[in-house]
Amino acid sequence: LSFILHRTCSEVVVDVNSLARSLRERDFSGTQRILLAPTHRSFFDFLLISYTCFSVPEVKIDLPSIAAASVFANVPLLRVLLPLFRIFYVFRGRGKEEASKKLRELDPKRSVVFEVYIEGTRSRDRRFVPPKTGLVQGLQKMDQSFLVVPITINYEGIPDQKALSREAAGSNPRGMRFGALLSWLKNMLCGKVFLGKVEIIAAESIRMRDLEDDGCRTLVEEVQRRQRELVTLSSYHVAAGAKLLSAPESAIRSAFGRINPRAISPFETAIHSKLCLPDDENELWTIFLQSAHMLAPLLESDCPEWSSWLSGGRSPAPEARATQSEPNVQMLVETLTRTLRAAQRSVRVALAELKASGFSNPSTAHVLQIASSSNQQPAILLRAAVSFLNIYPQSLQK
Repeated sequence: LSFILHRTCSEVVVDVNSLARSLRERDFSGTQRILLAPTHRSFFDFLLISYTCFSVPEVKIDLPSIAAASVFANVPLLRVLLPLFRIFYVFRGRGKEEASKKLRELDPKRSVVFEVYIEGTRSRDRRFVPPKTGLVQGLQKMDQSFLVVPITINYEGIPDQKALSREAAGSNPRGMRFGALLSWLKNMLCGKVFLGKVEIIAAESIRMRDLEDDGCRTLVEEVQRRQRELVTLSSYHVAAGAKLLSAPESAIRSAFGRINPRAISPFETAIHSKLCLPDDENELWTIFLQSAHMLAPLLESDCPEWSSWLSGGRSPAPEARATQSEPNVQMLVETLTRTLRAAQRSVRVALAELKASGFSNPSTAHVLQIASSSNQQPAILLRAAVSFLNIYPQSLQK
């Protein structure tokens, strides 16, 4: 793993002080368990967290037992190898009883630290995914005391960025394939994969005790709120936004600095020469949407549908609303609003054309096909705009 990180990253920054602060209330009596709750943006996440536990011994965190989706078990080699690295499989949709059963099967002496991804799946476009409670409820049934450590992993590039951006734009998910893994490893060895900088930061920990079902929901939402607070932007994310909105990078950077003083990474450096912005607009949006939850409050009054979409369906945090009078923030909001509304207009025009042609109840796929063929709007925005219309009972998300 050290070799892979050296080949693919300019640097991996671990905020050791934040981890130490988060763990200062740790009980070393042996009865307390640690629950690491990182953000989930890539298959790289569990490797990075395990490597951090191994390579930063001063924080005194054992290697975690990691809950992974059963999709990994579909790849023969991974099905054999991953359990050796303390990874156990959880089948989605089988409820908290399945999660509880899997957790009870683990060696209690070995499994002092758990790693759980509360979003349940990787975000395809870096927006936060509504958190799930199944595994947390399963942990609750173990009758153990847990200290929950929210962790944010800030990527510049993401290892599976191209594949995820295609899925965000509407391509069918290909799932975990051994051939794709080998292809990625080959590209990595040939120097064709470069991710730039990765930052790992921990938030204030939370004690999990005596939770009812609604308490589990409150817990995962609080974990995600603390994760959001630690999301930062680098020059790479800012440059992607500037390219999409045809705005000066300095103005975009200044705007985010006013929206959230902590938005720009304290470890910020210039974009590495090997880290290039993609030409594909959908991929650019998945990079810029690192800032989605910061932008959501600014659009809540004028574009509530887009505000909800940016915040992952949750109520936007209120702290950014008072900054809109600042010139660069106002420029960012106006430019973003025009871009998003243009996607909505394209969808409405496509829907009107279909109805005029005799399609009284067209499907979302049909509307999306017409909207995509008649203009240059990125598919990721058109898909969102179609979902606002509620013209078909099935969601576009697969």
